[in-house]
Amino acid sequence: MKAKLTKFRVQNFRSIEDSGWVDSETVTCLVGTNESGKTNLLLALWKLNPANNEPIVPLVDYPRKKYHNYSSTNGEEKFITAQFDLDDSVAEKLAQITGWHQSLMKGIVVSRKFNGKYLY
Repeated sequence: MKAKLTKFRVQNFRSIEDSGWVDSETVTCLVGTNESGKTNLLLALWKLNPANNEPIVPLVDYPRKKYHNYSSTNGEEKFITAQFDLDDSVAEKLAQITGWHQSLMKGIVVSRKFNGKYLY
């Protein structure tokens, strides 16, 4: 294990206003009725770092009822935030890069904005 997803939160992505923090275990099951947002949760998580560099498309991914605000925000809103636990080898490399103590590098929170930028 290099990094393990421990929890994530989706905000203002498609039909999801705020999922709250969703805990992630070795096996996680999403249960809900049709059209309740299960797929949108997973799409937002996938767009944190898509395998095929699929772009964020505001017309599709931004909440429709709030799209009229998008031009004034310049895509600066976060839509996905995820927390990862890191193993010792990754924590050590990050400590070397940042100059921070390795004990501070045991976990990381990563967010992505609609404009594609990341926050760490």
